[in-house]
Amino acid sequence: MLTQDEIAEHGRVLVQEIREWCRGQAPTWQRLPYLALAANGSSRFHKSRISCYESGLWPVPASRAPGKAEVLCFVDCESGELCDVDAWFRDQCLVLASDLDILQLSYHLTDIDAGHLALRLQEEAASSSGHASPSWLAIRDRMGLGPDAPYVRAQRPSQAASG
Repeated sequence: MLTQDEIAEHGRVLVQEIREWCRGQAPTWQRLPYLALAANGSSRFHKSRISCYESGLWPVPASRAPGKAEVLCFVDCESGELCDVDAWFRDQCLVLASDLDILQLSYHLTDIDAGHLALRLQEEAASSSGHASPSWLAIRDRMGLGPDAPYVRAQRPSQAASG
């Protein structure tokens, strides 16, 4: 039988593995802001994608229940780091998500599978009429987004809330 300390250590290892897996997808995460904008340019506009192309933050849902719009954490699309929602909304500061939030993600890793998300957004963008509106072009140009341009931000996540 495992001890409490051994179980806690398994949890810490799992959290670290999820963080590393998400960070390891950084090149794909860097493409998501452009893909989110392109998908929103199609007929399927989703308000939750705005934070992706405006702030470089992919919202990870807290619940899969219909009608629930709560966000568990964000993925920083530049680095692939999982970041705290409250710190962003309170201070416009990127702080690493808590270990507890990361453990909750272990039940739905597809929500942080950048490759899966990129394919879904590409499919939605491909279903658009192909006509770029002036507002779409303005956002794309203002944010410096392009199909081969990785998302870059000056601000980096800190580790203040990790743990």
